[in-house]
Amino acid sequence: MAKSRSLPQLAHIISSRANAIYDNLNNNDLPQPSFDYGAEIRTEPFSRELEDSRAQLLEAMDELQSLILGPVGHVFFMSFLGPGRAATLHAIYKFNLAKNVPLTKPISYASLASRCKLSEFFTRRYIRSALSLRIFSETAAGLIQHNAASAVLATTTLHEWLGMASEELAPAALKVAESIQRYPEGQEPNQSAFSIANGFGGEKDLFAIVSEAPPERMGRFADAMSWSMRVPGMETSYTVDNLGWSSTTYGQGNGAGGKAWCPKTIVDIGGGTGILSKDILRKYPGVEKAIVQDLPEVASQGHGAQDVPEDIKGRLKFQSYNFFTEQPVKGADVYLLRCVLHDWPDSYAVSLLRNQIPALKKGARLLFNERCLGRPGSLSHVWDQFASSADILMQLCANGKERSREDWVSLLAAADERFEIASVTTPAHSALSIIEVMWRGEDKPEGVAVKKLGYKLINGVKTNGIMEAQVDAEPIGEVKKSNVAETNGVSVKGIATEVEVAKSEAKKDLGANGANPNRAEINGAEVNEDVILGIEVQPTSQGGKTGKSFGTEGSIIGLFTV
Repeated sequence: MAKSRSLPQLAHIISSRANAIYDNLNNNDLPQPSFDYGAEIRTEPFSRELEDSRAQLLEAMDELQSLILGPVGHVFFMSFLGPGRAATLHAIYKFNLAKNVPLTKPISYASLASRCKLSEFFTRRYIRSALSLRIFSETAAGLIQHNAASAVLATTTLHEWLGMASEELAPAALKVAESIQRYPEGQEPNQSAFSIANGFGGEKDLFAIVSEAPPERMGRFADAMSWSMRVPGMETSYTVDNLGWSSTTYGQGNGAGGKAWCPKTIVDIGGGTGILSKDILRKYPGVEKAIVQDLPEVASQGHGAQDVPEDIKGRLKFQSYNFFTEQPVKGADVYLLRCVLHDWPDSYAVSLLRNQIPALKKGARLLFNERCLGRPGSLSHVWDQFASSADILMQLCANGKERSREDWVSLLAAADERFEIASVTTPAHSALSIIEVMWRGEDKPEGVAVKKLGYKLINGVKTNGIMEAQVDAEPIGEVKKSNVAETNGVSVKGIATEVEVAKSEAKKDLGANGANPNRAEINGAEVNEDVILGIEVQPTSQGGKTGKSFGTEGSIIGLFTV
């Protein structure tokens, strides 16, 4: 552990950095920080020099406070102040205290109480608690008026974030210990603290719960998530300005050998209403098309967006997509995932990544815009507080996690060894890294994920949910029309599979000892006893055929072959 700095050292840092910030703002004609109503709400990072000074100042202030309080005071005051602050912030949200204070004039406690349908006693109590947190201000005459913080709550969706933090995250935080005790492995989203707090432990995950909630709750969740991407360190400019693409090269090359390039087509997976994609299109005219994918209820919001500038209209498309199904957009240059994978445990993240593979051409890139955790203290304690809080929030929400570089390497290896991390870029003061992943698989024809071939089944068994098929060595033809196989002339889900029949020349046991066995599986899920549905065949360890048999000799089964 690093040795603490002395009081004079910390005082010097605080003084020098505060003066540097003051001078920098003055020299650039920027407003000074203020608690007053009307203070600027900054939505973009400052210059690198100013951001450096801010980070050093915040770290020194945090260290000084902890040092002055001492070990007992440090721990006690965190636990003592926490519940009261949480109650105050919840009251501000629940009773619309900020929204009921006029923007341009003060209001009495009695009038505010009437507007909020509260007693004056409780109104005064919670406003004065908020005043201690520098939210609102009180005039000399004892009237309440807005300051900078309360005005933001009154006029932006930060209010919805406050509601989600108070009514969704806080109750779940108190169930974390229970979730660990009930589900020690913690690998299922529906076993999270959030699920338990909502009465659905082991049944429904956060996304199912919210999607079935009343519109007001769903709207609050969407607004809160949108706001969380605007806080310092999360601005999209950190990503857009550090992609390494050429803003003048129009869809040329693939960046090999360090040459300037710009992708033609990008797919923004789980991209919400397209905030990141819009900024990318503005920055890089060489990107011909951005396809933003999300669940139908989210994608529909993007379809109705009216704020797309004329210069990017025709280049932005919204598409409904569940990323636990096969990626429908084949052959794109770049697939983006911003703050998506951290929502999910490793097994689900692996499934998500595998669902992209059928769409990937050789050299395609996946860009993860996610945290890449370093060793504790490698940056600062203030930084670690935000990163570790984000990690805990991911756990309590859906048993997700923030990941280190080592975690990312392991995750990609589990998904497919042909994924390779090409670079990890963490812009200064950005909360998120840009993790560039290259696909080293072979080229596939554009628009075709894999070739779907029909084989005659010689024998087949199922062991621990995994199908092992003994089939003719040569396919009897390409499966057309669908990925669905047919057994004994019975189609699945009413979709018939056409097969061009050709005489088989040889037979090969793909499951016996000493052979080159393959296995077929769908994310470990049970497969219909008689049919294998469009499954990717992957090499596995050699082994014999044991377990429950499936299928009938001579049946036609449809397998993917890469």
